[in-house]
Amino acid sequence: MSDSDQKVIDALQENNKDLRKQSEEKDKQIEELKKQLEEARKQQSGSSGGGQSGQSSQPVEKQAVRLTASGTKGKISTLGGGTGLARLLDKDGEPIEGETIVFQVDGREVGSGTTDGNGEVIVSSPQNPGDPQMWIQGLGNGYTAVFNGTKKYKGARANGQIGVSIA
Repeated sequence: MSDSDQKVIDALQENNKDLRKQSEEKDKQIEELKKQLEEARKQQSGSSGGGQSGQSSQPVEKQAVRLTASGTKGKISTLGGGTGLARLLDKDGEPIEGETIVFQVDGREVGSGTTDGNGEVIVSSPQNPGDPQMWIQGLGNGYTAVFNGTKKYKGARANGQIGVSIA
């Protein structure tokens, strides 16, 4: 193995450590948010017994959406960096602006962004994103764009293919 290969491996391992640490921090944040959400639900269910005039107790049905993910190419020279494109439309084919789309490879988040006026979001993953095995899985399985839904819209998922260019 050459010195340059070893340097790349060392850099990937160091970056992987950093990403794991960031992931642990995010997991802690997620757990805290889950606790806050559960507390808010408890408070809401405790205060909903009285009923308010003019408001229906019927839940509002969420609208279906259509999420598409376009194929993308990553560059070997950036060790897995790439760009993903997703588009979010309502049931009538109108773009939905201002919603968060999360991009995942092999079940792990590689980026997220907010839809623009055309319902589109473009996310570029960083260079040296860490776990090379994840990117190998991505080449075989592609990436997933995820819209988790809102009070108004149902959630959706879409898959896009990942190709490789050598540069």
